[in-house]
Amino acid sequence: LIRGTWGRGEKVLATGPTGSGKTELMKYASRSLFGLDPEIVSGHELLTMYEVYGKMGGGIKDGVATIIFKAGAAVRALQRNVPLIIDEINLIPNKVLMRMKADFNVRVGNRVTVQEDSDRELIVPDRYSLGATENVKSEKHPDRERLDPSVVRVFEPLPVDYMPVNELYDAMVASMMDFKGGLKISPNDAREVLQELCLAAEWIQSAYQGETVYIN
Repeated sequence: LIRGTWGRGEKVLATGPTGSGKTELMKYASRSLFGLDPEIVSGHELLTMYEVYGKMGGGIKDGVATIIFKAGAAVRALQRNVPLIIDEINLIPNKVLMRMKADFNVRVGNRVTVQEDSDRELIVPDRYSLGATENVKSEKHPDRERLDPSVVRVFEPLPVDYMPVNELYDAMVASMMDFKGGLKISPNDAREVLQELCLAAEWIQSAYQGETVYIN
């Protein structure tokens, strides 16, 4: 879904509980679609535009100490021609988010003005895509803010839930296989211990979401 949405030039907003793999899905989509890791903006309450776009600072150029522009994640994504992932978007201060929103609708071939780099203009390259993740405001996440509807409308929604037990088991088995398809654990561990571990994970996830858990 993420790859198809990015392929159409659209943006994706993945929502779901903590630990459901939202960010990893975005990273996987970038690697599988473009063969490259994305740039990531990690949202937090004190995030500044300098972290997103960059700022001037001391550095070395051609062996000489000078003032240079140090690009933030959003600018690096344009420079590297890779997707930009905004992790925990609803933790970002509204002032910063509204500045970022001005660049949410850019498409391939558009010009982006980087105010922090003396109004330098960058052309949006062909692999640049935009994704975001959020934990919805709730009793578990009281520090989250509800996203402005004008921001939400920019994105295609992607609900992400915890992996079902059978799929989690298959994924864990696959992760432990060697290149010949063999497992370096005993048959008993594979059949029973690993399955019990997956069930325990499901119980923890259900309890975390406030559900009643019955353990046999």
